[in-house]
Amino acid sequence: LKKYYAITNDFPGSEYAPKSQYKTGIIFNNYFHDRKRAINAFRAVFFVYPNSPEALLAKKELARIYSNFGDHQKALAEYQWLLKQSTSLDASEYKFLIAMEYVKMNDFRQARIEFDGLIKTTGSMDMIAEAKIEVANTYYLEGDVKTAMEGYDEIIEKFPDHKAAIDAAFNKARALEETGRLTEAQGILKKLLPDYPYKPVIILKLQSIEQRLKAGEG
Repeated sequence: LKKYYAITNDFPGSEYAPKSQYKTGIIFNNYFHDRKRAINAFRAVFFVYPNSPEALLAKKELARIYSNFGDHQKALAEYQWLLKQSTSLDASEYKFLIAMEYVKMNDFRQARIEFDGLIKTTGSMDMIAEAKIEVANTYYLEGDVKTAMEGYDEIIEKFPDHKAAIDAAFNKARALEETGRLTEAQGILKKLLPDYPYKPVIILKLQSIEQRLKAGEG
């Protein structure tokens, strides 16, 4: 940390100065968990070295910090600024992150508007699959299980080889379980078990469903 300070203080015009200032923010954030000093360090990168590659990286870090600590309006502002500076290659990433900030604020309607815009403009099938499952999840969170399951079914049908299909199947099983359709949920979970990355979760759910079925539910 002292070496990075020395570079930024003694050689402010050096090409290594913005790199050092950025790494100072990373150290404060990731190692000392000092959010305030990390924010100040990242802000300094942007204001002192606005044309450096590290300025964009610093903006990303600021957005992540704000989002992680629940300041979603500030996170949105940073992501929206990044979107305006973005190329077609990374615009989809920022559109997705903007939509997710609305999800985190429980503004599901606006989140769906943002996801819909992303789906219509991105050329990435991966991004489309991820956006569609998040849209389905917003309906689930609102209690509209029917629409959510329709969304999950669409993902399973259209993206059968994508990891989003596995997530969609799990989420559909969860919705079925919570609405008392235990046998259907059980069938989906059994099919999922060989491919699901967190098998203990599936096993626990199957055990819970089995107990409920034995008790006469479903």
